[in-house]
Amino acid sequence: MTRADPGSGGVQTSQRLKSCPYYNYTTSNSSQLLTHVRIHTEGQLLSCRYCPNEFQDPTELKVHEEQAHKPHFCAYCNYRTAKKYNLQVHIRSHTGEKPFYCPYCPFRSTNRSDLRRHTYTHRN
Repeated sequence: MTRADPGSGGVQTSQRLKSCPYYNYTTSNSSQLLTHVRIHTEGQLLSCRYCPNEFQDPTELKVHEEQAHKPHFCAYCNYRTAKKYNLQVHIRSHTGEKPFYCPYCPFRSTNRSDLRRHTYTHRN
């Protein structure tokens, strides 16, 4: 079953199609494919390729594999982390970027949590 994008005249480019690994189903919509794949995997556990962990939800498996097994490396030093956001915050320590501004004073921060902690100092 292949769906066409509205307004495409019923034609869909194969570059954008995503396929079900269990059945002859294709779609250009990732959410539709995920919903479809769950029909086949309902009640089954999906195994991590790198460790013994198992998941029922394909999205949870993908997040786990990316965060636990695909480290992100700093281009400035030997820092590495499993989470992309942590690397972004770390790189700001090299670049000096402080994108989070206090609305009450000139304080700036490299991350939201430090800004949130700082803003409590302005409360009564």
